[in-house]
Amino acid sequence: MFGFAAGQSLESANDCASKPHAGRQKMNHAAGSLCPEIQRAENQHGPVFFLHKETGVHMNRIMVLLALASVASPGVAQKVRVDYDHGCHFSRYKTYHWVDLQRAQSPDVQFPNQLMQERIVGFVEEALAAKQFTRVETGADLLVGYVMNVSAEPQFTTFTDAAGPVWGWGGWDGVGPSCCGRGWGGWGSAFSTTMTQAIWTGRLVVSMTDARQKQMVFQGVSTDTISSKAEKNTKRLQKGICEIFEKYPPRK
Repeated sequence: MFGFAAGQSLESANDCASKPHAGRQKMNHAAGSLCPEIQRAENQHGPVFFLHKETGVHMNRIMVLLALASVASPGVAQKVRVDYDHGCHFSRYKTYHWVDLQRAQSPDVQFPNQLMQERIVGFVEEALAAKQFTRVETGADLLVGYVMNVSAEPQFTTFTDAAGPVWGWGGWDGVGPSCCGRGWGGWGSAFSTTMTQAIWTGRLVVSMTDARQKQMVFQGVSTDTISSKAEKNTKRLQKGICEIFEKYPPRK
């Protein structure tokens, strides 16, 4: 920064001005003419004396890289919701039996694999056991099944390469008055590049159907992004299933 805080000797300022190639220097300080940023600095550290270079020497440009995620990208927060038959008496259900609801998916979709499917079943059974349910092979009160829907959502990321402030004598880029009359430079050109990538999202649907009436009575849905790491997917599925069954039986 071209400046000296109050309390620093003027001799040190003159020494700086006398260095080779420093250009002819002069000190300006007009009370009340400072921009808010400089005024705040003065309020904290005392008067600041700016050394203006009349020779128009520029500092090196500062390159700033900004990565901005588009608002069009899907949300990554886990979402859980449930729906149920408001006229159902859930206290009469004590046993359940598994049914296969999983549909065949595209060969490009490798989730969930067999191991993850077994984990889903295990998490559901743990949650049902905590609700005092018993798994049976025949004569069950409820038919329990799940389906995992996988979809790819585009995410747009924009990288902006901006040439930072150019410092010199004069106004913006050395032309015209500056914001504070202190010889601040301007901003250089910038360009942006937008990249698109697919974000895979999993939608787990757990359904409970009255075995006698063949009528769905409860359904829970957990939606979250799919990670490339099995450990993360396992934790997300377990959390989602737990949150689903925290809402069972429904509070009417």
